[in-house]
Amino acid sequence: MSSNARSRKTIRGRWETHFNADVVGGGYAHSFYSYDKRDFQGQSPIVLFFSLGSERVPFGIGTDKHDNLFRFAILSFVKEAASDAGYTAAEVEDALDNLEKAITDCVMDHRKDGSYWTHAYLDQSPSSIMPVVVNNVPYKMEARTLIVEVTDV
Repeated sequence: MSSNARSRKTIRGRWETHFNADVVGGGYAHSFYSYDKRDFQGQSPIVLFFSLGSERVPFGIGTDKHDNLFRFAILSFVKEAASDAGYTAAEVEDALDNLEKAITDCVMDHRKDGSYWTHAYLDQSPSSIMPVVVNNVPYKMEARTLIVEVTDV
């Protein structure tokens, strides 16, 4: 096979490195998972990052190279306030807001990565915040989409 299309898995792994260093290392999240984890074991805050799909457009007529748009979900989870948990609803909101800013800063700091992608940005659609239950534990979840532009080598 002579083609060498860029792998979404490689890009996801590179973002895992950035998010672990900036968001988890910065103290904004307890854990970061680059797959759709279904049990957080009560941990909070948690960030999930996984593939949503690809768009591959030929770079030009007669070429094997493509301009690619890889889409990734970024889901942030903060455990809901509970009287026995020792934190308030205001602290939950603050944690969710701090996590949103840390993720945005990480994306802005790494929007270009010459060895891996030409440009990365958060989808311009508003994020969605909703209550969810994960393994019988109530969380607030914020959903965003990261778009990464990658050119085949």
